[in-house]
Order: sequence, then C-alpha cells, then structure tokens
Amino acid sequence: MRLKVKAFSHIYVEDAAREHPRALAILKRFPNSQVVFIDDYQNVFGRGRQDFWKQKASPKLILALKKDNFLYAGNDLLQGNQSPNFCYNALVLNCPYDCHYCYLQGMYAGANMVAFVNLEDYFEATNQAILSRSDPENPLHLAISYDTDLMALEGKLGYVSEWIAWARHRDDILMEIRTKSARGRFFKEMEPTTTARFAWTLSPEAISKRYESGAPGLSQRLRAINSAAKAGWRISICVDPILQLPGSDGLYKEFVELLSKELPWENIERVELGVFRVGSTFFKRMLKRQDTDLLQYPYEHDKNAVSYKREERERLVEGVLQPLLKNISKEKIFVWT
Repeated sequence: MRLKVKAFSHIYVEDAAREHPRALAILKRFPNSQVVFIDDYQNVFGRGRQDFWKQKASPKLILALKKDNFLYAGNDLLQGNQSPNFCYNALVLNCPYDCHYCYLQGMYAGANMVAFVNLEDYFEATNQAILSRSDPENPLHLAISYDTDLMALEGKLGYVSEWIAWARHRDDILMEIRTKSARGRFFKEMEPTTTARFAWTLSPEAISKRYESGAPGLSQRLRAINSAAKAGWRISICVDPILQLPGSDGLYKEFVELLSKELPWENIERVELGVFRVGSTFFKRMLKRQDTDLLQYPYEHDKNAVSYKREERERLVEGVLQPLLKNISKEKIFVWT
C-alpha cells in the first residue's frame, strides 16, 4: 500500500534524534518533506485541540527517541495474550490505514505518526525480557506491530527487515507481525525464518471497502499470503473484528467459503477470531467520528469495555468458527470471547 500523496509533507525531528543514523536514513527517503526540529515529540503529537480525522488526510511524521516502556504486557482485549510469554512493543504510534473500528482513533489526540528510531534500545529490552520470561520452555511471543501496520511502512522505515535480521538465528523468540498489507514482493526477496510469523487480518471485501480506509482489499491480501506461503514464511490469520451489520451473516458465510478456496491452509498455523471490542474511554472519543455508522450500534458497556452482548458475540464467532473447521483443526483456532 502506498502512503497517501499528502502524507509526511512535514517531518518533525526531536533534537535528541537528529543525528541518529536511523533518523538520517529515513529523512533521505523523504527529500521533498520539510524538516522541523523540536524539543520533544509530545509537543507536536500530544498537543490539545487536534482533529484526529482531519489530520488523517495529511498526517505528519515525527522521529523521536523512546525513553522508557520498551515492552508492554498483554491485556484482556488482546488476542495474543492467550500465548505464553506474550508481550508487545510500540515502535510506531498510529497507522497509515484508517479503519473505522480501530481503537487508535480513541487512544491518541491526533493522527500524526511517531517513529521511534532507537531500535537498539528495544533490542536490549527484548533481550532482558527473553532472559526473564515466565515460561522458559517457550519462546518470548513478541508482537511488534500492534499500534501500527509496520509492513505498510516498510518501504519508508524498514523496521520489519531490521527486526527479522536481529532475531533470525535465535530460538528464544517468536515475533508476530500483524498486517493488512499486500507487499508480496517482500516475501520473495527476503529469506524466511522461523523466528517471525506474519498475521494477516482479513475481512469480507464489502467490509474492507467500507470500513478499512486505505488498506488493500481482500483479494490483494490473499495474494500476499499465498506469496508468503510459497516462499516458506510462517503465517497466521486473524478474522478480527467480526462485525454485526445488516446482512452480515450471509456476508461472513460467503467470506469463509472464499477463504476455504483461496488460503494455503496447509501453511497456516494459527487462526484468531474475535468480535468488535474497545476500551470504554477510547470508545467515547471514537464516537466523535462523523463519517461512519459502525459506532452507532447499541453496544454493551461492561467492565470498562464496549462490545456486543455475550449472546451476539457467541453467535458471530460460531458463524465463522464452524465452517472454518473444515479447513483447520480446532486446536489451531483461538477465540476472544
């Protein structure tokens, strides 16, 4: 997926990051952008009175140094939290895509993007987490692309390649790279490794077109998955969030039938299913969005989270789960309930 034409017309650089080799390399990829030096990235990223959705039309890039909190533990709203030794990091804040259901629009004040350039500090923190992981019989399960889509930014940042190179010869880490991207060439050009697994989020084509603005369509993602499988990469699939919409039962039925035919099931080692859910505080901010009907459903508010009622959640998941069992064993399917 190409970045929007107006994206990154300005790049803000923290003074502490201005001489960092990774920051200098990124700036070379944007010769036409105006560079502005700043004291602290939060002076731009976290300032008040920003309009998240207006900024989405022309986001700016901020290059900064991450100072602490290089890793985060999982929580009850995250799928991967079901895996041993799960944690995630935030290499980039905000995402080039604009999915209407995404919690990021309620998490951050604006839509500008922050890329932390000091990956070496993340590597060191990850080393420490590997040594102290609670279950030493299993590798550290590290998600490196939760708060963005790193693959969509790979041509501009190159972070996925760097992480793969760093972890390639280890046996104590499994990196998960979640994505909606369609960069099939990447998998042909880079040698696969067992330490990285790419997890594609898939939605019915009609939902992708309507609610996943800027992201490649379903057919493009399926081609990328098949390219990755042919090249020997580890693959998982996320049908998450499953949405309750008019006619969605038939929509998901056709969707799963398509996946049954088009996915390389012999290469898929994990499937994750989940319905729409978001923290209550984030959801309250998301309601300010004016260009979508998705957020107006009568959701249930329970335990600081917003989702469908339990009966609806179970019905939505079962509608996808049962037909999937024709393609993959139940032991490989993980459900957020």
